[in-house]
Order: sequence, then structure tokens, then C-alpha cells
Amino acid sequence: MENILFLSLMLGFVLVRSTNSITRPTNIVLENNGYKNILVAIHPNVAEDPNLINNIKQMFIDASAYMYIATYYRAYFQQVTILIPATWKDDSSYQKATTQLYDNADIEFASPNPLHSAAPRPFSRSYSGCGSPGIRIHLAPDFLTDRNILKTLGPIDRVLVHEWGRFRWGVFEEYTEHGEQQFYFSPTTGKYEAVRCSMAMSGRIYRFVNGSINYCRELDPITGRYPDDCLFSPYDRGPRAEDVEASIMHKTMVKGIKYFCDDNPLTPKKMHNFEAPNKQNRLCGQRSTWSVIMDSPDFKSNNNPPRAGIDTTTTFTVVKAAKTRRLAIVLDTSGSMMDDDAVDRLRQVTADYIHTGIDTNSQVGLVAFNDKAKISHPMTTIKTHSDKVKLKDSLPTATRGATSIGSGIHKAIQLLSSNGGNSSGSEILVLTDGVETTNPRIDGVLSNLRESGAIMTVLALNQLSDENLTHAAHSTGGYVYFDNNQDQSTTLIDALFKLRQYPTWTKENRALQIMSRAGNILPGDKMTGHVSIDDDVGRHTVFTVMYSKIEPTIIITSPSGRIYNKRYPEYKADDKYNTARIEIPEIAESGLWVYNIINNKHQGTMQKISIMVTSEPVDDSREPVKINGILSSASVMGPGALMIHAEVTKGSLPVTGMTVTATVDRPFADPVSIQLLDNGAGADINKNDGVYSRYFSQYSNTGIYSVKIEVSATVGQGMVRKTLPHQKQTESLITDTDSSLTVRTRRQTSEEPLMVYISRSTTAGSFLYKNMAPSAALPYPSENIISDVLPPARITDLTVLKTSHKDQTVMLSWTAPGDDFDVDAASSYDIMMSHDVEDMVNHQNTWKYISQNDILHGNLETPKVAGMSEIFILKVPFIPGEKVALVFSVRGVDKQGNMADKSNFVTTAFGYLPDYVSKEYQPIIESVTESPDLPSPKEINAFVGIVGSLAAALFLTIIISLLLHKFGSSKSSDITKRDKSCVV
Repeated sequence: MENILFLSLMLGFVLVRSTNSITRPTNIVLENNGYKNILVAIHPNVAEDPNLINNIKQMFIDASAYMYIATYYRAYFQQVTILIPATWKDDSSYQKATTQLYDNADIEFASPNPLHSAAPRPFSRSYSGCGSPGIRIHLAPDFLTDRNILKTLGPIDRVLVHEWGRFRWGVFEEYTEHGEQQFYFSPTTGKYEAVRCSMAMSGRIYRFVNGSINYCRELDPITGRYPDDCLFSPYDRGPRAEDVEASIMHKTMVKGIKYFCDDNPLTPKKMHNFEAPNKQNRLCGQRSTWSVIMDSPDFKSNNNPPRAGIDTTTTFTVVKAAKTRRLAIVLDTSGSMMDDDAVDRLRQVTADYIHTGIDTNSQVGLVAFNDKAKISHPMTTIKTHSDKVKLKDSLPTATRGATSIGSGIHKAIQLLSSNGGNSSGSEILVLTDGVETTNPRIDGVLSNLRESGAIMTVLALNQLSDENLTHAAHSTGGYVYFDNNQDQSTTLIDALFKLRQYPTWTKENRALQIMSRAGNILPGDKMTGHVSIDDDVGRHTVFTVMYSKIEPTIIITSPSGRIYNKRYPEYKADDKYNTARIEIPEIAESGLWVYNIINNKHQGTMQKISIMVTSEPVDDSREPVKINGILSSASVMGPGALMIHAEVTKGSLPVTGMTVTATVDRPFADPVSIQLLDNGAGADINKNDGVYSRYFSQYSNTGIYSVKIEVSATVGQGMVRKTLPHQKQTESLITDTDSSLTVRTRRQTSEEPLMVYISRSTTAGSFLYKNMAPSAALPYPSENIISDVLPPARITDLTVLKTSHKDQTVMLSWTAPGDDFDVDAASSYDIMMSHDVEDMVNHQNTWKYISQNDILHGNLETPKVAGMSEIFILKVPFIPGEKVALVFSVRGVDKQGNMADKSNFVTTAFGYLPDYVSKEYQPIIESVTESPDLPSPKEINAFVGIVGSLAAALFLTIIISLLLHKFGSSKSSDITKRDKSCVV
């Protein structure tokens, strides 16, 4: 039985690892070989241009035919919806948008801010690893008309299929990007090769000298390599461009390319290059792009098999965003809402949401439900503050009866459709404990909800919330948030603030959440801290304090020492909803603000107090630092790990160097905080790209988990990474008979420090964890749910730092993984060596493990804590003058013997090339000459243990002898017996 359970757990783990998907709503489906429900959104900052719509249509029509060939008749673009801004003129061909939102776009067209963006290059936003779908594809309107882009990237339809590969199938680039290794030693050819796929691709190696093109024809005699500024560009026209058929993930501008690289050695024009140190090999374990694509849910298990003769012409629907926001707030008033003061919390946060989260001219109504639903307030257009007061006064107070969430949803649809209204494109916000007890239930009204065209978002207040509620929200393009009312949890206020920014109707600059805190404060105690207001924000800055019982004493101090408290007009109290706000006039001072919130001693009661600080950009020209939290999945089965990501940007530029923390509220346990890293290791797929990531596996029980993201930086800590625009691309015709190629300049990057303190926070949402134990019930201790089946994270940044012919050594470096993915430390390392990449892949012929005896620096049995840098120096004996090709890989192993997948491969050689020294190499200060003959740490520990035991025994013998001598033979005989019994 235990073996069966273990296999079930492992199956759950494998499923989680292979099917993780980002939690952003998408309605894309692949049915009968056709992709449907693709949402393309045009950003409101794009000037109205009907030609843009036509260009988008033509791009998809052409790309559809190209994809059909590239997937061997398995897929094409069948149906696309284009969402245009509400500010564009009406047209009889436009339909009204329903559940289509800018935030849910699969592909977005946005004009880059010239102050904060580089040239309009397409890119796909992707946080997770190999085989995991991305967030969306970003394109600029100029991408469709800029001839320079056509020259350097290739035909537009091909570029779209390339980006679709990343976005939909989770494959990666097979060319090199700025800062990546351009060339590598190939054990197969014995030469220094350009990174490319396939190897059949030919081209020229060049560099720019004073604006002119110089060809790199010879290797540097000292390094045996090309100079650092040399680049490779394939022939993109002529017969040589026809000699290759792959890969779409490399250079789509090459005329002959029409497929992804595969594993078939009989088709060398498409054969995957396992050796190249590109992102695809690094993140996908040397797998070909086509093998990863065929393993996706779109095609796995013979889904969507080849079907010839399909008309691949794409059909389009153009919809226009609504100008007016329409919202029905649905409140649970059933008897169960009395638990944990849920109804009071619901009223408090809903009142605050009405006060701060609803803009002028929005239309809002209220619905209350228990076993039946009723309209508490009809749809009303918000014109003045008094309109909001009337809404708040209509919030329900009484609780009774059973719970029928379905009746509340049904009544909300009726409310939105009343008086000639249209529910299509409207919002439904449901606040409930989420536990249905009577009909109509959610599944009974789900079809009506979908037909209504409304977008439903849910804020649940109970661990036992119905899964149908989550499914219903996601199916409409909405989100689900969960609050467990823990002492320090701010999920409720964080989620409702998030809803102030979502759905996105105008995409204008809105308030940012600077900070939130909460805690149960005893009488006489206080909550104190500081928050930073930087110089990009400061307009409409508000300190909002909520309390559960009695108004505390609130003191806010500005950087200059100005005090704000109840004596001043900026202080506004709302005793009915236990809320106080301090609204800073004009532009708030930049710097550190201090807050002190005192639960007065004479009040004699502990209460929960929360504070949130919000602020808006100083003006429309400023691009403040923003954060976005993303979870890799909405649910996790078994012992699998979740990936938590936080993207930090300023405008469209990444911000590095920040301190980013994720706090996870767990069911029936204290919250856990973990630091997210932008180090290109573990869950983080790219170093210094502004995306901070970490695995989470510290589950407490089956239940719902909520994740909060906090970002901070001191003066000069954060760095904005800028990519300078390309100079005008230079085209050069090579007088090489019938061949020509287009060269490209090297993209320049710079880093600009943020010379201010930064504070930001947001919610990343919630996810459901289910244990795999039979008949599991809550609460269910996690240690009884699973054993340790989580391996260390796969290492993806293995690199060669240095080689020495004289010492016959190779220095390797990588980032240490953890015990469970990237938590704690692994138990040991396996370092593998081969003379051939294929042998390394298949564990054949020349493949072998490196033993501790072959290691001069580093220890296989003592890995460092996850995230730290490891450096190992290996002794690789060879005959002087002999040519030796080497391939290395490494993996972590935990105490239970769980092994990570092999790391990325690195290659080097002796005899073929001179000694190699990486730019990242730094001499090791401590001694690196450890004799292989010395005992290992395990042997030393064992020896010390034996010696210690012998010493203890000797000491005990001496004591006994002294006692015998002192007390005499008869008396000492009894003592000796007792002492012996203790020793035994």
C-alpha cells in the first residue's frame, strides 16, 4: 500500500511539473487543429489607425499558413478577436467587448515610451521554465511597418510564429542574446563554433570597428577564440540560405527556415544542435524545440494529429472596449457569515472599496444573498460623493439562513440587465465564505453566467470555499482571492486594492499600493514602522487605517517632521465602518514616512489593525516603479512545488537589485516568507531581467494559500536596465558569388541606479493545494501527507571559469540548488564528465562520474545553501600534446536520494585550444591544493567520533577506579554495578 501511495504521489508530482501554467486568464483553445479565442488588444496609448487593424489581420493570415507547415499540418490560427480602445471612433463593424479585457490579452500592441523603452522589438513575457506557457506577446505598431525590422528579424509572419513558440509551447531562443556566449567549443567538430541551430546553418563572423564591418576570419592565437566583439550572422538569401530548414527559434530571417529543430539524424537540415550553449538547451536539458512542442497538451497523446487540406485563413472579430464601467457587488449574508466576524470584515472592506475604488461615472449596484437573493441597491451612476454614501448605507447588516451563491450570481445578472442595461462586458464582484448549502448552486447558473458576458471576480473568506466558484470566475476571465483572517494577513485589503486596477478600462496611471501591514495589537501596544514615498509618486497619497473595534490613536510623520493626526483636517474618520484615512494634500514629500498606531490602554481590548498606503504618479510623464505578482499555477496536486514570480519594472524597463519578499498565508499554520531572487537559477530562468522568482513547497495542509509580494530598496540599491536603441541597421552585400547577409549591431545596455528609497506591495493571488493522502481531512498535518519526494532544483547556470594545461585542471562554477528545489541545501553533488555530448545525453561510452579523489577544490558531500555560488576545480589527467574534448554536467541529490535532472552542459578541451579564462573568473583566496589522499569530511567525522567515544570510555573508567579506591571494595561493587547499568 505504501508503494502504491508513493507512486501516486510521484505521479502527482510529475503532472504538476509538466502542466504548470501561469494563472493569467486565457480562453485560447486548440480544436480540430485550429487555435480559437486568441485575444489581441491595442493599448489605449496607441493612436487611432484603422490600417493597424488591417495589418494585424494580414499578419495572422500569413502566420497561420506558415505555422501550418511548421507543425506538419497540426495547427493554424483559426479565430482571433481584436480589442480596440474605448477612445477610438465607433464603426458599424465593431462589436461591444464582453469578457475581453486588456489585462487578459494574449498579444498586445503598445507604443513604447521613448524615455523608457528601446526600439520596438517583439518579445514574449515568460516567467516559468521549459514547456510552461508565457504571459503574453508584446508587439509595437511599428513592428508591422518598419522595414528595418523586416531586414533584421525576418518576415512578420515568421516572427509571430517564433514568439508563439515561447508564449504557447514554452520553447526558447536558439540564438544568443546580449551578454550570452556567442561561440563554443564543439566536441563533434573539434572546432570553435558559432551558437546556432541547426549546424547546417552557415554564415559569416564579423565585428564593427569605427562603424565599419570587419570579418573575424582567424582565432586569436593567444586565447584560441574569436575576439569578444565578434558576432555570427547566417546567410539569409541565396543558395546557402536554402541549405537549412531549421530552426524557427533561431533566425526566422533565413529564407530556407520553415521548421523547428528536431531529433531526426536523417534530416541534418533540421537536426537539433545539442551542444550549443543557448537558452533552449540551458533551460530544456538539451532537448530539441520540436520535442518540447510535441510534449505540450496541444499535441501530446496524439492530440490534433496532422490533417492536410485545411483552409488556414484566419477569421476575425473586432470588439471595442466599454467607455463606462458597470459593476454589481454581490454580498453573502447567510448565517455562516457570523463566524470570525466575517460579515463585519465584508462590510468594512466593501465600504472602503466603494469609497476609493469606484471612479466617477461608473454604474454600481448591490445584491445580498443567503438562501435567496435580493437587490439591495439598484444600478446607480456615481456622480458625487453622496452617491457613494448611499451605496455604503445600503450594505447589509443582518445575517441568517443558508447559502446559495448561485442565486446571488443570477440576481446580479438580472441587476446588470435591468432598465435596458446590458450585462455583457460588466463586472460581478462576489464576496462570500464560499460554502454553498442550498440550490441554486454555482454549477446551476454557470451557463447563464457565461452567456451574460459578465466578468466575475471572487473574494472568498473560508478555507472550504467551493471549487466551482474558482472555476466559474476563471471561465469568465476573472480572478479569485482568498482571505484567512490570520493576525498579520492583509489579503483582504490587498485584493480589493488590486481590483481598483482591474479590469483595465483605460490603462491610465492609477494609484499604486506602496505598503500594507496588519496585526493584533494588545491594549497599550502600538504598530509602528516606516514607508518610503519616492519622487515618481506622491499625488493623492492616502494612509488608510482599519480597525476591528475602537478607533486607535494614529500619528503619521513626514520626512520633514510634519505630523498628521486627528487634530488636522487631513484626518478623516468613518466610525460606521471602523476606518480612518489621512489624505496628504498636493504632492507628498519624498522620503521615509513614519507611522505610529496606538491601541489605547484604557480601551482594554485587543483588536486587529491594518494600514495601507497608496499613492499615484506625480504626473503622466513619470513612470514609477511597479510590481506584478504571478503564480505558476492556480492549483497544485501532490508534493509538487509552486513557482512564485514578481516582475519589477519602471515603464517597460526591468529593475534589478531590489529586495523582493513573498509572504504565503497558509491554512492552519503561520505564514512563511521567502526571498525571491533574480539570479538566473532555480525557478528564475533569466538573470537580471527584473523578474524575481522562487519555488514554494512549505505546505501546511490541504487548503487555499494566499501570496503577498513586497518590494523594497535603499538609495542606490535598485538599478534600471536600459537597452539603447539600435542605430540604423546596416545591410552589406557580400561579394561571395550568390550569397548575401544582413548584419546587426550589438545592442548596448546600461544600468541607472534609483537614488531613492522604494516601497511597493501587491497580492499575487491564491492557489489551492491538495494532498494525495487517502481520505485526507482538515486539519491534516503536512508531515503525514507526504514524505520527501522533492528533488533539488535543476542547475541551469553551470559554466567553465578556467582551464589549465599545465595543472590539467578545469574550474567549474554554478549556483547551489536546495534540498527541496531551492530551499535549504542539497545533500551531495554528482559531477558527470564525457568526451561527447551524445554520450552525456544517453549515459554511454565515455560518460562517467567525477569522484572526490579527482577534485582539488570543493566537496561533493557538502553543498552550500541554495543561491550561493559553488566553485569546483577538477583534475583531468591527459597525456601532454593529446587532444581531449570534455563535456560536463552536474546535479544535486538530497538525503532521500532524490536526484535533480542533469544541469545544462558545458564543453571545453585540451590540445584543441589554449588555456581559457572567463571574464567572471576570480582567483580563489584560500588554498586550493587539497591532496586527494587526504580523508574525506565523512571519514574525518567518523574518525573524530571514534576517538571521542574512546576518550569518554577512558574517562569513565578512571572515575570508577577512583571511586573504588575511595569507598572500598564492597561499597564500590554496588557503585560499579549501577555505573555499568548506566553505560549499557
